[in-house]
Amino acid sequence: MATGVTMNERSQGSTEYLLILAVVLIVAAMALFFLLSFNPRAIITGSAENSGDNIVFTPSNTLTPENIPASNWEWALFTAQGSMLVDYTYPGAAGYSPDTGTNLARGVPITFGAEGIDLGTTGDKLKIRYRGKDIFESELF
Repeated sequence: MATGVTMNERSQGSTEYLLILAVVLIVAAMALFFLLSFNPRAIITGSAENSGDNIVFTPSNTLTPENIPASNWEWALFTAQGSMLVDYTYPGAAGYSPDTGTNLARGVPITFGAEGIDLGTTGDKLKIRYRGKDIFESELF
């Protein structure tokens, strides 16, 4: 009598292999879905300019989403050499403007200010974060 693997046993192995492969693909697809769903989904473009001791930022008409709640964005200011002048700050932080509840909205100018700090230096860089991720940077002109 010959010993060996029968056809029935071989087909059982390939079925188990396909089931394992299907499970791995499902787990990978779920992981990819969750990773992509937690990424910030905003496009912030616009212009930042000097206005006395302040900065005026005007979001473009392509801001996505059209209105970003104040709790989802924060701003910072850096010198042209990269030194931080104003650390990342949410709207309404003590001593800073804009005020609490200031949303980013398409085409609506926002004035940034800080008590005791001249924010109007050409070459400085305004940075805006959306949900903790840097997505906008503009050199002041």
